[in-house]
Amino acid sequence: MIGVSRAREMLLTGRPMNAEDTVRSGLASAQVADEELIAYGRALAEDMLKAAPDALRVTERSLDATLEIASYDTAMELEERGQIQMVRAAPTKR
Repeated sequence: MIGVSRAREMLLTGRPMNAEDTVRSGLASAQVADEELIAYGRALAEDMLKAAPDALRVTERSLDATLEIASYDTAMELEERGQIQMVRAAPTKR
């Protein structure tokens, strides 16, 4: 998410953003050269594959839902529920 003032500027001026601007504002996570794009994408995928699939699923749902929630308290409650689900689903080590 970007701030209201930055969003307002973008919408009212119609100025295009370059790759550096999109990374700085948080609209993109990285700026990658064309020839490095496949390797970068594979590295991201490999990192995601190291995580537990259920954890990724809960995180993804939480992120998606948070984008639609206006209340901070509701977002925190949703996050807490996701964390509780993951703790309950985690295998116990004895």
